[in-house]
Amino acid sequence: MGIIKRQAIKQSIVNYLGVAIGAISVVFIYPLATETVGLARFLIDTGTLVAPFLLLGFGGVTIKFFSEFETEDGENNGMLAFVLGVPAIAALLFTLLIITFRTPIQEYLHQSGREESFQTFWMYFVPIAICLAFFQLLYNYCTNYGRITVPAIFQNFIKIVLPTGILLWYFEIISLSLLVWALVINYLVVLAAIFLYLKRLGHLKFTPKWNYLTADRRKRIFNYAVFGLFGGIGSVLAFRIDSFMISTLIDLESNGIFTIAAFIGNAIAIPTNAVNQISSPIVTKAIKESNFQEVNKIYKGASVNLLAVGLLLYALVICSVEHLFHLMPFEDAPAEDPMFIRQGVIIVLLVGFARIIDMATSVNNPIINFSPYYRFGLYAILILGILNIFTNLFFIKTLSLGIVGVALATLVALSLYNLVKLIFIYWKFGIHPFSGATVKLFSIASLATIAAYFIPSTGYLMLDIAIKSLVVLLVYIPLILRSKVSPDVNELALDIWKRFRK
Repeated sequence: MGIIKRQAIKQSIVNYLGVAIGAISVVFIYPLATETVGLARFLIDTGTLVAPFLLLGFGGVTIKFFSEFETEDGENNGMLAFVLGVPAIAALLFTLLIITFRTPIQEYLHQSGREESFQTFWMYFVPIAICLAFFQLLYNYCTNYGRITVPAIFQNFIKIVLPTGILLWYFEIISLSLLVWALVINYLVVLAAIFLYLKRLGHLKFTPKWNYLTADRRKRIFNYAVFGLFGGIGSVLAFRIDSFMISTLIDLESNGIFTIAAFIGNAIAIPTNAVNQISSPIVTKAIKESNFQEVNKIYKGASVNLLAVGLLLYALVICSVEHLFHLMPFEDAPAEDPMFIRQGVIIVLLVGFARIIDMATSVNNPIINFSPYYRFGLYAILILGILNIFTNLFFIKTLSLGIVGVALATLVALSLYNLVKLIFIYWKFGIHPFSGATVKLFSIASLATIAAYFIPSTGYLMLDIAIKSLVVLLVYIPLILRSKVSPDVNELALDIWKRFRK
């Protein structure tokens, strides 16, 4: 357990550093070239969208069936060759398919009047998708040995490569073609790096032992892979389809602007994954022992703790987001347009509130996924993916709401998704995440937001942000501690105070 704990802490540090770098890029670099950022995000997000189709569900197979293949001397009975071989065939067939239909796709893009950069570079998502698929598979394989920090560092390379490339392109040091190639090379280097890392650990063993794949084992692997495939497809349709739809239905510049605004809104939910990971083994054990009183305690406690952090961040965002947009150095100075500011603010608030709802409904994913009803999780994520596509089409095409419509679609789809899971858990287990503390938290957050929002402007953007943020903190934190809505928050505050006094 020691190495797992150390690796988990190290990975958290790496991810938070990645978020910090991303925040600097979003505020000060990406606004300089929104169309170019839109193209880059289209290539990366489309690659991410395609990767689960190439994996064919074998990403999860590397973890689920590892213990069956592992030997005492560190061999894997040909598992690595097997799990790499199937996606390799899928990647080859997909590449041939794209090459076959390249000409008609190119003609369609030309006739539709898409940006020249889009017409020129759209195919580059293919090598990115292949690299992402194999990297994810090997990342999962590394977790079998408790090694997750170094792969996490590799995964965050793009957060340095992309903003650096954007700056070099903006100052005309490199061409757009070289920038796109830099993205592709980044993923090739990352894939090579994780191969070398596994080799260094002594776990890169490809000796195939096909006779070890008995009929029963093949059947179980296939069934699990199909389950994982549809779960992966549903996940990317739910959380990765926005960039693809904006780029194809609107334009690249809009995708760049949405990327910037959505990053701010999504940043609110940073603690969610950590809480889910921490809670999962405890929830699993409690469900296995039919201790639903403990599950209910975790369900409510996680909801309160997530909301305590999420609502504070959301209040800070509400009070400062307009000033933040004025600070961003957007190309062609669109930030001077009040309509542009209003559009960006609305996107941030809609996406942010969608994340607040997700945090309020707590650890519903672990409860479902580690219960006998885990298949419902697959159906729910598939429904969310399909719902997300149709709501995007409705708000973009029918109501002509543009990227604001995409943010609204995110709020609607994610809210319904969590509502369905909430009802299902209450129906099956008779528990829910809400309590009197939930109402208190929303009340305190509202009071802090109102107190800071209506403070008169000083005329200096940075000073306004600092003052409003300070007022939110001075109102929110004392009231949270005084009301004792979260014992964990009070315990943490007391611990910090003791360390400060020492």
